[in-house]
Amino acid sequence: MKKKLCALLVVVFVFSLVLYGNIEAAAKEKPVKITISCAAIATHPYVLSAKWSQEKLKELGSSITLDIHPGGILGGERETVEGVMLGSIDMGLVADMSIAGFIPEMAFANFPGMFKDYNDVQKLYYNGWVGERVKKLCAAKGLKVLGFNDNDFRWITNSKRKVTKPEDIKGLKLRVPEVAFLVDFFKEFGALPTPIALGELATALQQGVVDGQELGATCVYPYGFYEFNKYMTRIHHSYSAAPIILNMDKWNSLSAKQQKELQTAIDYGTDKEFKHNRKYVDEVIAKMKAKGVIFSDMTPELQQAILKTGKKLASSPKYLSAFGQDIVDKMYPSK
Repeated sequence: MKKKLCALLVVVFVFSLVLYGNIEAAAKEKPVKITISCAAIATHPYVLSAKWSQEKLKELGSSITLDIHPGGILGGERETVEGVMLGSIDMGLVADMSIAGFIPEMAFANFPGMFKDYNDVQKLYYNGWVGERVKKLCAAKGLKVLGFNDNDFRWITNSKRKVTKPEDIKGLKLRVPEVAFLVDFFKEFGALPTPIALGELATALQQGVVDGQELGATCVYPYGFYEFNKYMTRIHHSYSAAPIILNMDKWNSLSAKQQKELQTAIDYGTDKEFKHNRKYVDEVIAKMKAKGVIFSDMTPELQQAILKTGKKLASSPKYLSAFGQDIVDKMYPSK
């Protein structure tokens, strides 16, 4: 009996030491502030996602806080990517296309016709081979990808006419970001693509420098671009995600507990942002319709033309050399 009692006391003593040690370690864990840069305005879904992640961190009682700087306060998307790479900025909320400016091989993720719908996006990008390759390419450049915000499918808006078939795009002066494949893509359709910075787009539309532009509804509405363009087409020629990138050294400086808490918080924020966007897109379309915007959906004819053009570009020497034949085969698998 005495032996059993002694054994029990030893177990209790050891357990107490372990528990005390864990409590003491948690108490000594230094608070960490992670500075986040985002070029999008404060009401943009990117920023909402970060705020939801911050709420989750508080709920978890984490020692991590997120210091969010929207509206380009710390720089535009290119400056943000570069800052996170260098470590002068901890975290960035940016479009994958902006990261591709530093990692050209990443452009494969946005190529025309790769994703038919949001189910494809979830299966292939967020939870599939596309996202895994994006994470791998970013890691090689010192960027830890914690998750993906939804940046939506890209649409076309313009002030000239409805776009429902390939020939309707011909001759349109369209603003595009400084992304090579988008310039090449619209040239294939006979458009006149013009790279213009996002911050200069409203003025370019208002002054008629360009007839229209291509962006998702989650950007067209909050930035007010619809005020200058009467026509909007759900062309879905490209899908864009927004990787949440963290400086790798910053990630490695966190304790295992902090890493787990941060990942849990980011997962919570991105999931909520994706669900929010599905409702948000419908809401802003209704608001733009009420303002007189004329909407049209992509026709099967246009959809096939987009897929054909995407395959053509990906298989050209310019992009094939960057992506590799194995990736191109995954992008456009034989049916």
